[in-house]
Amino acid sequence: AESLPEDHPLAEKQPSTGSLRETKWLHRRVDVDYNGWWMCLIPVDVMRKVGLSMPMFIKWDDAEYCVRAGAAGFPTVSLPGMAAWHVPWQDKDDGIDWQAYFHERNRLVTALLHSPYERGGNLVKESFIISVKHALSMQYSAAELMLWAITDVLRGPDHMHAEISGKLADIRAFRAAFPDAGNRPSHEEFPQVKR
Repeated sequence: AESLPEDHPLAEKQPSTGSLRETKWLHRRVDVDYNGWWMCLIPVDVMRKVGLSMPMFIKWDDAEYCVRAGAAGFPTVSLPGMAAWHVPWQDKDDGIDWQAYFHERNRLVTALLHSPYERGGNLVKESFIISVKHALSMQYSAAELMLWAITDVLRGPDHMHAEISGKLADIRAFRAAFPDAGNRPSHEEFPQVKR
């Protein structure tokens, strides 16, 4: 496989990289398993045949939809020459806040529907490892939200659509009781580290 640069200075024209138009590797078609919603154009015909996204907005909904569309014969491609500004993945950890619930629930739902492996392969073991990591890191709210997500998955799918509009408020209220969920304007407002 060809190695591609991780980034490209689009604001500058450099002899080594050239302009956006001159950078051929940014214009090639790449077939992929899914695209995030921020880079998605979905033909109406696909929606007529595949249906709408599942009622699990924010995390894994885009991946599930693209996997379902691919299984129905609609490939996903990255649009050549497109760019979107996004916070780099290494600069955010959205698995430790309120989003931990949606990551876990929607990941499990997607795996239950589409995993080619019996019982989702290593999914349960990986979820356990992530949950233990949160607990050992004193990210108790994230660990508890993961457990809540598992409980909701075991309840079945009937509640997902009915609860979609209020789930975030419920999660934020639940999480507010945990000390790891608090923010302070200054790090000096937190207790000093004891040696």
